[in-house]
Amino acid sequence: MRSIILATIGFCLPSTLAAQTVDDLVDFVAGMPRGTLGIPAYWFEMETLVGWERMILVIGYANNRSTCELIEQIGTAQSPNQSFRCTPAN
Repeated sequence: MRSIILATIGFCLPSTLAAQTVDDLVDFVAGMPRGTLGIPAYWFEMETLVGWERMILVIGYANNRSTCELIEQIGTAQSPNQSFRCTPAN
């Protein structure tokens, strides 16, 4: 019985830490200042069975939105049955 409980804890712990790390990243990015022209960073997101998942943080371009939209076009061309979108990150 003891080994089953330990195995369950072992499998749950990494996913919990990963979720916390992702949440920490999202919070950090949301608090970042925008670029000198007030342009936000963008999240490239993909719709999954559990909702929208952040896949790529687009940052550092003169126009982060147009770069994210280019990635969205590529994603749609490669996976036409999948839904993608770009959302402001900060």
